[in-house]
Amino acid sequence: MAGSAVARGLFHPRLQAQLAARFYPSTAVIQTQAAGQDDWGQPNGAWTTTLTGLACRIWPSKGSSEPRSADQTITIATHRAGLNSYQPTITTAMRFVCDGETYNIIAVEPDSQHEQTYLNLEIVTT
Repeated sequence: MAGSAVARGLFHPRLQAQLAARFYPSTAVIQTQAAGQDDWGQPNGAWTTTLTGLACRIWPSKGSSEPRSADQTITIATHRAGLNSYQPTITTAMRFVCDGETYNIIAVEPDSQHEQTYLNLEIVTT
């Protein structure tokens, strides 16, 4: 059927390619942590780049929080990122680096057409 290619996605592939610079103005990398643990069992392996050149858009999601204890305040700001590609190999064990910031990946959401990938992210600073 001639219309099936149009029904596959909301954007025609050529239109999406022409507008990619506006929709996805940033470039990101995905990093994976090597195996290794410290004396207390915490991961301490080096982070290495797994995927590079990922066209993306990142934005703050709704709200942020600042859990506090007697001796510290940890600011957790949650973000979302849209990738202009289908990335089924990204997992929550990896991290996302974009525009000079590093984020933990807390959820991976590929779209139903296998065209794009959305990430739920968190950045933690102490």
